[in-house]
Amino acid sequence: MLLEQILAANVKFCAQYIPQQLSPNPRRRLAVLTCMDCRLSGILEAAMGLDTGDAIFLKNAGNRVLNNEDVVRSLAAAVYELGVDEIIVVGHTKCGMKNIEGTAILQQMVKRGVVTGLKPAEIEEWLGKIQDEETNIKEAVQQLQSSKWLPKDLSIHGLLLDISTFRLKKVVSGY
Repeated sequence: MLLEQILAANVKFCAQYIPQQLSPNPRRRLAVLTCMDCRLSGILEAAMGLDTGDAIFLKNAGNRVLNNEDVVRSLAAAVYELGVDEIIVVGHTKCGMKNIEGTAILQQMVKRGVVTGLKPAEIEEWLGKIQDEETNIKEAVQQLQSSKWLPKDLSIHGLLLDISTFRLKKVVSGY
């Protein structure tokens, strides 16, 4: 079972781990909103030149802000409680949220006992289907900039990561 494998790996890890005195406040005063895509895990930080403790990372499907109060709530906590003064939205090429199909998802939901009463287009909207990665980044930055919960002096940027090369491209500069 996967859970048992994870717990066994943790025992090995803890036997060699040297505790660090890290502050919950990010050293670089940075929060990053990015996609939950597993291809980014453990690599994105290095591609951005960030180490453990440098930044706060928030992940969700498609690095979406639209209709997602939890993202704004978490970023507001990072700004007001943890001293964050810059946010970077990092999207990536070949994002799976561009290709989701409401009909297929509804079929999978029903197969697993979940009945929503929603139409395929409504499922796609609820999940946050994106049309274009760069447009999605621009929209996320704009939504954060216009949030009543975040200060206007906050620098909010947008980057697009090429998933094949891990090269970052500036889409929005918040300066």
